[in-house]
Amino acid sequence: MHRFASIVLAAGKSTRMKSPRSKLLYEVGGVPVIGRVARVLRDLSIEAGVFVVSYQKDEVMDAVRRQLPDAAGVDQGEPRGTGHAVQCALPALPPWATDVVVLAGDVPLLRAESLQRLMDMHARAGALASFLTFEAADPHGYGRVLRDGHGEVQYIMEQTECTPEQAAVRECNSGLYVFCRSWLDEAVPLLRADNKKGEFFLTDLIMLAVDKVRVPTITVPESEVMGVNTQMDLARAKRLAREARVRRFMEEGVCFTQPDTVELDDDVAIAGGAIIEGQVSLRGATVIGACARVGQGSVLEDARVGEKARILPYTVIESSVVRDGARVGPYSHLRPGSDVGEDAHVGNFVELKKATLAAGVKANHLSYLGDVTIGEASNIGAGTITCNYDGKRKFHTTLGARVFVGSDSQLVAPVTVGDGAYVGTGTTVLRDVPAGALVINPKSQEIREGWIPPFAREKKPE
Repeated sequence: MHRFASIVLAAGKSTRMKSPRSKLLYEVGGVPVIGRVARVLRDLSIEAGVFVVSYQKDEVMDAVRRQLPDAAGVDQGEPRGTGHAVQCALPALPPWATDVVVLAGDVPLLRAESLQRLMDMHARAGALASFLTFEAADPHGYGRVLRDGHGEVQYIMEQTECTPEQAAVRECNSGLYVFCRSWLDEAVPLLRADNKKGEFFLTDLIMLAVDKVRVPTITVPESEVMGVNTQMDLARAKRLAREARVRRFMEEGVCFTQPDTVELDDDVAIAGGAIIEGQVSLRGATVIGACARVGQGSVLEDARVGEKARILPYTVIESSVVRDGARVGPYSHLRPGSDVGEDAHVGNFVELKKATLAAGVKANHLSYLGDVTIGEASNIGAGTITCNYDGKRKFHTTLGARVFVGSDSQLVAPVTVGDGAYVGTGTTVLRDVPAGALVINPKSQEIREGWIPPFAREKKPE
């Protein structure tokens, strides 16, 4: 019975990112790089995880624990190489662990399937050490996998230690290993820092293992184990993650009019028949229903869009619901907590905040509707505002079914307008309005014929 624990190396200073922010905290597909690695371990149900941290350790562990709440963090202090990191982590491993997965924290495209294959092979072989390799288009900077005449692994040579002949080898070490726990406990103290960098290299364990038994490997695509060390690496990882997601959705019947311009987070779901136009950003746990259409330049975060709904161009929706057949936009803003009912319309430059619109409501032009509930088939005229804030507290407005609100009206909360009531144009509603009533603020109109504006009047001589 093999029981796996894991050690994730996450202590680097990210100097090549040229940023004060750790590379592990940058997002790929809406998830921090280190969070994506933690999620792979979670999906494989690896029973215990130890993350070796140092630089921005609190922020890194916060990102980890959003995926693995029980993960342990071990502070490496001043990092002295991958071997030193594992040495720091070993005491934190549970005693029941028979095997240990060791991997870097900066491989956001790693697939759980590949790691599972490695773990299964390692267990079947009864190996002391196993690892993933890849064929590099440009191997510079990677440890080279050196093999004997029979194709068996001899050792891994770090870039800084390579001869010119060894540097020409394109098979490289991914930095992802599985070790027999009991052997790892014995072998790590044998590592020496007698190299050009003065560090303890985990790769030296492979040479120690080869002296005892065959070291098996699995080769995976380079993109899957690429590390994010620079801003260019990060951009490439984002592009590859997006392309994979778009390809999967297309296979399920989703139409992308400009697939290369779309931003897609990992937790987004899109049903077949939906159309996603160019430059759209779908973030968080957004869900798009069947045959819905999201217009160009729209940004949706944690949004739910129903079947056959239409989101017109350049609309922003945050943590809100747009139900079946509704239409929102263009240039609308749905702030968190809004709910647009079936076949309702929210149009140009309309902002909602904690607004619930029942089926068939229309608010087509230039309005702010905050902290409001609107009954079905009501019509909200252009320039309507719910005055929900007194400078300290928020208040609610309730409109019944089939209410007509004339243009340029203000509803001063808390206030209720009954079913079928009519709010005249330019009215300020200060008190509750009964069902079926008309509410107006009477105004008189004065006309002065022949009036000349002051700037056009002839000046009197001085």
